[in-house]
Amino acid sequence: MQQGTVENVESNASNNDLKIDRPRTRTYIKQETEEDSKVYLECALYSPVKIESSSSEISKYDSTSSKGVKNRRCSICDITFHNRRLYLDHELHSHKTKETPIIDLETFCCNICNKRYSSGFKYRRHMAKQNNIHIPLIKPHSKPNPSITPDFKDPNNYCISCNYTYKSRKDYYRHMVKIHHMQLSRFSSKPHRPKNMKPVIDLLNMYCDICNSTFGVKNVYIQHLVQVHEMTLPDLYSEPSNFDPEGLYCKMCDKRYKYKWDFTAHLRKIHNITSSPFDSIPNVDDQNNYCSACDKPFLSRKELYWDTSLHLSSIHLDQIPELYQGVDCKNPSKNDLRFERHCVDCQKVFLLKCLYTIHMDKIHGVEPQKCLPKVDDPDVNSPNNHCTSCVKTYHSRNVYKQHLAKVHHLIVPTLPSRCIKINNTMPVVDLLDKHCNVCNRVYKSLNNYREHMSRYHHIIFPRAETFRKYVNRNEIPVIDEIGNYCTACDRVYRSRPSYKGHLYAIHGIYIPKSPQINHDTNNHCASCNKTYSSPGNYKRHLNSIHHKKTLKIKQEDTTEHI
Repeated sequence: MQQGTVENVESNASNNDLKIDRPRTRTYIKQETEEDSKVYLECALYSPVKIESSSSEISKYDSTSSKGVKNRRCSICDITFHNRRLYLDHELHSHKTKETPIIDLETFCCNICNKRYSSGFKYRRHMAKQNNIHIPLIKPHSKPNPSITPDFKDPNNYCISCNYTYKSRKDYYRHMVKIHHMQLSRFSSKPHRPKNMKPVIDLLNMYCDICNSTFGVKNVYIQHLVQVHEMTLPDLYSEPSNFDPEGLYCKMCDKRYKYKWDFTAHLRKIHNITSSPFDSIPNVDDQNNYCSACDKPFLSRKELYWDTSLHLSSIHLDQIPELYQGVDCKNPSKNDLRFERHCVDCQKVFLLKCLYTIHMDKIHGVEPQKCLPKVDDPDVNSPNNHCTSCVKTYHSRNVYKQHLAKVHHLIVPTLPSRCIKINNTMPVVDLLDKHCNVCNRVYKSLNNYREHMSRYHHIIFPRAETFRKYVNRNEIPVIDEIGNYCTACDRVYRSRPSYKGHLYAIHGIYIPKSPQINHDTNNHCASCNKTYSSPGNYKRHLNSIHHKKTLKIKQEDTTEHI
């Protein structure tokens, strides 16, 4: 019966010589037979792109089309679909034909969809949803042997208890913590550094005896000694003969710099040389805001005088004494008095307050003292980290408070320490709220809470016991009893997709989309549980997702024809 119907459709299509993309009007539908209309309705459920009837047109289309277009074209109905999935659904429902899927765990390729997946998880999910084939997860290693204790210092990352070799050291350590419940302190990647001990300088081998590590580059080794161990290099490392200002080369660190300001910053931070090695004196009144000594441009005049590192006042202060000598002014302005930039004894005004403090220290011998913030001082608790005196915003809270203490000499409250103090008191395990009553901290995830309890309080609880309280794989849940509620796991999910994902991942239940949709004046789709803002978006959703518009037209046509 089906073959006869297909032959009638082909003969009628060739005789009538249907045009491509010809609209199906009511008068045209009345000219068709009843069997032709049914077959067309059955094929119209899957959004055809183009209808072709003439044999010459079909041969021409096949010769010019690509392989991807051929794989989504039905030769029986002469219909080309938008994608491969719609074509397979059409073959399954209309012609009752479907290819046999082949499980390929090596390349993760689906022979039906002709698509390759990047991971085994995506491939198993695709096979379960599209082909209803549930592939079990093959674990890479066997169950651990409790009688054998693995060695976490194994150079090959081989676990003798599980009989498995890991690719990286990080994965091997993570396996030791999660499976064998070893403490992190036993194989911590950070070496223990005694505070009172200083390493012996060994430039030949570039070896640090405190950290037990060897460096490959000399400048990295010297930078490690200065910044990590807070060492002060001997005077031998600061002699002028060790530096080449013209070539921007440091002989001790064996490193050449590209810019002058990088070379100057290196001398100041590593070798503790505050004075500039260049003979040129920068012009304070440069109109382009350019420091000729450091070969560094600045955006504004204030940044030239005062940058994040106090450029002129800290680097070129000895070369430019007029910075802290000020300008004569007997009648200072209100802003000069407000921001304390006026010296009463000398009757001079300074551009910045930091230059005024340097003037008081070098000329009058008055050292700056820290004081509490006043009304006109910058706000210590500024939410934007903005200094009103310097008109500058800082990227972090710590840098902003260091600026207030160093430049404005304000007493800034210290930030609370984030380090955890180890206490001998045993905490109460609270898996529901993930709260540690000893440290008074609440953690967002259960993994962070478990790691905290294991690392600081030496309380190790296996992952499986805690996971069973949230997941019950042995019981089959009742679908859609109360909203997004899983009766087996006794848990309510916030959204419909998360509820469906839980049923599929934990219980192996796949919920398809409901094909029955009722029209709603509020633009609400009952199948997807979504409400749209306009009727146009709602109709577009029904047409593209549920093909509601095509179904409605065909049903009216068939009833009218009958």
